[in-house]
Amino acid sequence: MIIYKTFKTPLAFYVYDRNTNTILRINQEEYNNLKKAENNSNDIQPKLLEKFQVKGYLKEDVVEKIEHPQLPILEHYLNHRISQLVLQVTQKCNLRCSYCVYSGTYENRVHSNAEMDFETAKRAIDFHHEHSDELDEVTVGFYGGEPLLRLDLIKDCVNYISNKIEGKKISYSITTNGTLLDYDTMKFLIDNNFNVLVSLDGPKKEHDENRKFANGKGSFDTIMNNISRIKQYNPDFIKKISFNTVINPKHNYTCIKNYFETDEVISDVDVAMNVVETLKSKENIVFQDMFYIARAYDYFKLLLALIKKIDMKYVTKLLRVQQVSINERYKNLKDTTSIGKVVHHGGPCIPGSRKLFVSATGEFYPCERVSESSKIMNIGDIDRGIDLVKSRKILNIGELTKDNCRKCWALPNCMMCVAMADGGNMLSKKKKLFHCRESISEVLYNLKELCMLQEFGYNFIEEV
Repeated sequence: MIIYKTFKTPLAFYVYDRNTNTILRINQEEYNNLKKAENNSNDIQPKLLEKFQVKGYLKEDVVEKIEHPQLPILEHYLNHRISQLVLQVTQKCNLRCSYCVYSGTYENRVHSNAEMDFETAKRAIDFHHEHSDELDEVTVGFYGGEPLLRLDLIKDCVNYISNKIEGKKISYSITTNGTLLDYDTMKFLIDNNFNVLVSLDGPKKEHDENRKFANGKGSFDTIMNNISRIKQYNPDFIKKISFNTVINPKHNYTCIKNYFETDEVISDVDVAMNVVETLKSKENIVFQDMFYIARAYDYFKLLLALIKKIDMKYVTKLLRVQQVSINERYKNLKDTTSIGKVVHHGGPCIPGSRKLFVSATGEFYPCERVSESSKIMNIGDIDRGIDLVKSRKILNIGELTKDNCRKCWALPNCMMCVAMADGGNMLSKKKKLFHCRESISEVLYNLKELCMLQEFGYNFIEEV
């Protein structure tokens, strides 16, 4: 069996060869023949097949097993190369954001009074230190709830790390709603070189509509007053603050975009845009057509800038970061010479190694984005350490759909996070297959995008 995918753009015809992870530009006659034979490669015209195979393309499938390549070294990584520790210092929060994954509208835990004690924090820090001995640089992050409600614990942790750990570069990060960034807090963060991520959903009206204090009052004015004081006190530190804005169906996308472009306080800072989480939501989250139209138009301007049809200054900074993703997709294509006999799709990171999330009660999770109510996502705790069996299952989720993956043309470029297969008590093949359709469509869209960029000036595609 030969596994490939044909597709076309308004200007050209292409075939994607899975074995070599290569896009080939072809003529229309070749396209028509390969298109007809896509489900039965025996129907490919012999002369046409020979033309490709003599150059190493469109050869018989070589994949024998679906297995993550890092599975054999998983235990070593968990014992020696845990890169980032994230401490959930509290599950309390002084805001009640309507779309928060802990609001009760998601299949996850809800806000609680649980707080991490210093003993748990110390043990987590010790565990991280003992299991990162091969790394010269590590990161310690603080998460909530609202982590600055436990500034006392954060200070104790930083002091403990400073006194205990030598010979490593320690970076600190914190994700905060920004309401508690007073002078003393700001000075502490500056003095200890923290990277700060502040949640801000745009101008006052849009932000206050969802991000309210527990008493119902909007939080915008409080946050912006704090940010303004930081900028006045230490203009350089504002460069270490980035913002995350979450777009939901009630928001005016254009208004939010314009705010981040023009506001005098934050117009020069980095902003990441995310769409409100729909996975495991108990509500039906539906965006209006105008949102998709406005966002697509802005993305189109980014593509125009990449092919030098317009200046990048005309592209909203909310989308400029997408250039990195485009370059990574291109790099992934160029760096693969052969798919190999043992392969696994992308997506799952090494659970507990790239990031170890420790809940307020000392439970271990692969990251802060998975559900804390899921038993399968709980990969250990402060007493037992990391559960190697669970970590293996999470890393090797391709095993769930191995028969489908072996036949799938999109396998080398599929990015399937384990959260897509979270069945609560176990990993779910049914849920993973449901998301497979979306992933395959995304891969095809991305390949077409790379080809069209090449057609207008990017040198992405190899000619046969």
